[in-house]
Amino acid sequence: MKPAFRVVVGVLWLGFMIVFVVVAWREGVANWPFYLFMVPGYGSAGAFLAARRPRNPVGWLLLAAAVLGGLSLMFPSWVNAWQVAFPLMAGLFGIFLLVFPDGTLPSRRWRPIVALVGLGCSGLTLFAQPPEFAVALFVLSLLACALAPLIRYRHGGYLERLQIRWLALAVGVAAGSGITSLLVYQLGGTGVVQEISALTGLFALTVGIPASIAVAILRYQLFEIDRVLSRTVSYTLVVGFLAVVFFAVVTALTAVLPAESDLAVAGSTLAVAALFNPGRRRIQRWVDRHFNRSRYDAEKVMDDFSGSLRGRVDPDGVVEGWVGVVSETMQPTTLAVWVKG
Repeated sequence: MKPAFRVVVGVLWLGFMIVFVVVAWREGVANWPFYLFMVPGYGSAGAFLAARRPRNPVGWLLLAAAVLGGLSLMFPSWVNAWQVAFPLMAGLFGIFLLVFPDGTLPSRRWRPIVALVGLGCSGLTLFAQPPEFAVALFVLSLLACALAPLIRYRHGGYLERLQIRWLALAVGVAAGSGITSLLVYQLGGTGVVQEISALTGLFALTVGIPASIAVAILRYQLFEIDRVLSRTVSYTLVVGFLAVVFFAVVTALTAVLPAESDLAVAGSTLAVAALFNPGRRRIQRWVDRHFNRSRYDAEKVMDDFSGSLRGRVDPDGVVEGWVGVVSETMQPTTLAVWVKG
């Protein structure tokens, strides 16, 4: 696409964001804590994708949803949030699920679902009190849209599966953080754990998801998803394991120590510090075995090869074994060995 088109899209979105920030500042930032992240996050990703991949409707859908959200907040008398903006944004999100990541429907059989989404949006936006059948139709159509990525993942190719996994990773982090924060609150817990979970969920929802969409569409570092996924899962498990150990040790020590003693917290901290590296290594190895199998298999082959070298003095055998290891782990198209005489 011509650079002038990209400049126009960027300038228009930048102008919209300036107006949005100015109005938000005048109306009071405290009233829009969530939307101050949501609108710039999804809108910026949408504008970037629309400028780089204008024929793919994914970027335009994200941009339109962000603009609707911003207009409903800046000019509530013009764009009613509950009756106009939110139903249309939900409909755009449903269409996004249908066309992600290549911008086309999975098949022609999904066209009636698009029509149902349109009818549902019309029913919710045109009537002050929408009929129950319109609401039910709209909800069912969105649930049907949610099935599209699952079907694509099952029947799609390797590249398409990687693209969907990027989106699933960000959604999973956001959902997991929200559930963790809710559980901590329901159990009566407050403080650092709940705040970290809430902030992580907010960041994943407003920044992580649009960023993962941009990565999936542009295919930048797309093949690193296995490594990112394994690291995310492993560190999540490590943090959860250490949190359980910390509270268990604190509970056990406070039962035998005076209430005003600080030894319980100190002992728990030392226990967590001692278990961090061993626990991280064991959990990382288990996660790699299940979520990053290629890396795990490569390390296993290298360990076996290193063990087989002990006591071997035959140069031809060493070279042959090395060629076998490289061929199995790296799978090169051609391979040559140069041995200095």
